[in-house]
Amino acid sequence: METPQDDSNIDKITQNRVDQGIQELLDEKELKIQWRKELEQNEAVQNYFKGYQASSVKTFIDEYLNKKYFWFRFGDMYKQLSDDHKSQWIELAHDHLEIILQKKLFDLQCLWRAEQIELKGVEICFDFVIWQNDIFNCPFLEPITQDDIEMYQQYLLQEEMELIEYYAGEEWQDYEERKAGYLNPDGDYLEMPDWYEFHNLRTGNTKLLLLPDTRGDKEKLYSDLYFKNKEEQEAKQEQPPSKPKDNRISLSGYDEETVTFFVKTFESKDIQNKRNHYNEYNDIRDNMYYEDLVRELIEAKENIPIRAHYDFREALVLAYNEYRCKKVAEHLPLAFEQYQFNIKMGLSVGDRDTFYHSLRTNYVERFIAGRILNGEAPNLDF
Repeated sequence: METPQDDSNIDKITQNRVDQGIQELLDEKELKIQWRKELEQNEAVQNYFKGYQASSVKTFIDEYLNKKYFWFRFGDMYKQLSDDHKSQWIELAHDHLEIILQKKLFDLQCLWRAEQIELKGVEICFDFVIWQNDIFNCPFLEPITQDDIEMYQQYLLQEEMELIEYYAGEEWQDYEERKAGYLNPDGDYLEMPDWYEFHNLRTGNTKLLLLPDTRGDKEKLYSDLYFKNKEEQEAKQEQPPSKPKDNRISLSGYDEETVTFFVKTFESKDIQNKRNHYNEYNDIRDNMYYEDLVRELIEAKENIPIRAHYDFREALVLAYNEYRCKKVAEHLPLAFEQYQFNIKMGLSVGDRDTFYHSLRTNYVERFIAGRILNGEAPNLDF
């Protein structure tokens, strides 16, 4: 097979991998030459080698330098992975302090939208999205208490619990979706987070979802006026001739049915077989998930109960989830201590997200324009 020489059409990702691979090989070669020279010049090492067959010494040095290179290149990374594994529980517990605060913020949002309270730092509904993404620095939230920690531990230690993965960008403060889902359980809305439901049952705060969305309705009025006016203004302007619409179906490389047809139609039998082998391996690889669970449970170095189940895979998953919940519950007090220390010292946690602040400007301009159209003052006093 002739080797292609023209690299002009190679994609950037492949070219970068090639360049990086070549540089890594050159670095490896230079290091091994240096280390071999150091061994040759080390008198103590040479005296040690005299007690062994010369041919075996050469083989030993080759193998040793290969091992040394892997230690050199990956040792720090594996140490970091080990350290991360040890500290993962306190970091996860810290994430779950944020979930506790998100529920506090959501409850305040229900009250604020019903115009039952005022909050310093909140002028429009979108401000709750901003504070959602800077939850530890929210100025009007009541701090987490020991009672909150104990309630969250009780929540985590329920049977067959699955640990929530906390993502800052998730819609923790999506009032419209959460409330609609509560009022219309069969509708296609965001489900209420399990912690929110658990908290509501313990506190009776479900009643907050029955409060009117007075503030939201006002903002909707002004937004509707703004968009209606915008549509009318655009309709008055001459529209440039539009390009002929391409009514052909969009082709997607992520659609397996399309890819299968393409491979069977245009590829050789060899590539078709290789694809089948690849897909078969990926099906087998799904089992690796359970292998990872077993390995992690073994590495836990503590007794982990496994409930009886007709499917041992499901039993493993349940045991793993309960184990993770238990570890976070155990480390919540430590995360709580750090949280209290930060408050006491007046420390800010995290950076402010300027993206959401820029979006806020759009909302404010829209509401003010709507108020003007409604014959009201150009401000947010509504």
